[in-house]
Amino acid sequence: MQRIIVFIIACCFALSVHAGDTTALTMNGHAIHQPYPLASLHVWIDNLETGQRWKLRYPILNGEAAGALEIAHNMKPGTYAFNFMAADHYLEIHGKLRKVKLKMALNHETGKMDTIAVFDPEKERSTYIIEMITPLDTAFTPFWAQTVFVKVGVDSVITGKDTTDYRFAMSDNYSNSITLEEVKVTGPSKIKQFEKDFVSPQFKNFQARTLNGLDTDDIMKFNSVWDYLRANSTGMILQQNGFQRTAFWRGQHVAFFLDEVLVDASSITMPPQDIALIKIFPPPSMISAQAPGGAVAIYTKRGGDKQKTSPYNYIVMGYTQGEAEWAGNR
Repeated sequence: MQRIIVFIIACCFALSVHAGDTTALTMNGHAIHQPYPLASLHVWIDNLETGQRWKLRYPILNGEAAGALEIAHNMKPGTYAFNFMAADHYLEIHGKLRKVKLKMALNHETGKMDTIAVFDPEKERSTYIIEMITPLDTAFTPFWAQTVFVKVGVDSVITGKDTTDYRFAMSDNYSNSITLEEVKVTGPSKIKQFEKDFVSPQFKNFQARTLNGLDTDDIMKFNSVWDYLRANSTGMILQQNGFQRTAFWRGQHVAFFLDEVLVDASSITMPPQDIALIKIFPPPSMISAQAPGGAVAIYTKRGGDKQKTSPYNYIVMGYTQGEAEWAGNR
């Protein structure tokens, strides 16, 4: 059974943990008389021997924040500084449109012709410049900070780097170490969980190429699934004549499966935002006797994965997942 080590953020002492442990991070703003209703807890972890840094952040709700990190088995033994910083900003997005078209039109409020800005991407496929800003990704000044030293996989008394010379810096480098590329700490990807839940062993062929519609928004840049396949299926020939669609690979027909049910290619008409993943099998696919050549398996989103989205969207980095893995070099 994994041990659970809890940091009560109001004290400062050294802890010793090992690979496989789960470390719970908790903050109680009431204990420090700073019970912000909405704020953010930044946790920057430094390896004192190498200078490698991990950055995490958690939402503070009604003065409290919590998270859990499972220490991966590839985490190098050594001394780590957990730097906690609470800042009075929360996940917000601000933006402005920089490039618009201007034209004269009736101002319904005044009843007169007026100059207005036009932004209608559904009708006019133009390029617009939108500046997006989120306070989480900008510099911040913490209203509270504390450092806790943690020794991973070493004797807490005899070994481990001396912590007296450590000085935390907001910049990503400090004199006694080498800063490596930042490692993003995340939970399991949505696509792996989806495959585990909805893809049968028959379709888990190692030769298949998987196109991800859950963890990326690449598919949202295309008008149709057919256009997306045409751009991402080297070797496959896709043809369209009106509403009729056919596909060939090495001279053989390509079979199409929708949620693992054999369908006609012409029936693949769902919008791109409904696609969870696509698996492309080169010939011979060997999935079934009905698919001797290549095959394409399309899976639609289920339950919580379904959401109304637009091809004009942006990915904004938010908070670390509540339960995540703290891993070493990848």
